Amino acid sequence: MNYVRSFTEPESPDEMLSLLDRYLQLAPAMMPQPSDDTHSPPLWHPDLHLDNVFVDPESKQITHVIDW
Repeated sequence: MNYVRSFTEPESPDEMLSLLDRYLQLAPAMMPQPSDDTHSPPLWHPDLHLDNVFVDPESKQITHVIDW
């Protein structure tokens, strides 16, 4: 269960913009770097969204990514 995400209140526009900014900071690190290596597959999660990311409520650290 994702304890950080509210099930009763939708995210506010400011929260969504903050998440988008954080994603844009992280996205370059998640993309494969250009190379001539065409044999190593990238790690890919086609259904990545907040319901599939579990966060520890005390440490605020990601603990699990599910639904691969």
